[in-house]
Amino acid sequence: MRYHISYSKPNTRIFQVEVHVSYANDEARLLQLPVWRPGRYERADFAQQVIGFRVKDLKGLPVSHKKINSALWSIESDASSFIVQYGFYASVLNAGSSFLSDNMLYVNPVNCLPFVPGREQEACQLVLDIPAHYTVAGLLNEKPGRIFQFPDFHSLADSPFIASDCMLHYSF
Repeated sequence: MRYHISYSKPNTRIFQVEVHVSYANDEARLLQLPVWRPGRYERADFAQQVIGFRVKDLKGLPVSHKKINSALWSIESDASSFIVQYGFYASVLNAGSSFLSDNMLYVNPVNCLPFVPGREQEACQLVLDIPAHYTVAGLLNEKPGRIFQFPDFHSLADSPFIASDCMLHYSF
């Protein structure tokens, strides 16, 4: 899976998520947003922050989908590859949430990035489309173009990060 995070109007507190996902022919076309947060033993409803969930085929045509429960979607197509897009409202600044402002993007991926149930062990990639002068802290394995590699979804979900133009770094 490949995840892409971008934004154009930080004052709205909404960043855009795009997910490129493929399925095997006999595989159910499901996409699950987590309902847990690492280090917490409580159920969370991150899906309430999702705005405008839509699915397209690789030609850009809309694909039917339905929400099965509060955090699980089913894609209603026999095609194998899709692009899923939605906004995520990021207005709470604390260690477990996600937040967007004029000079900072703080993302806790477990809040806002879905996975295919049963395929959490597959490698995935995160692409950040953020201002060029921003510094990113908290993510490893960066490739050129603000692309980050993860061995599996759990590694991504456990990797909150901050991107900003006003970070201070201290050395001891």
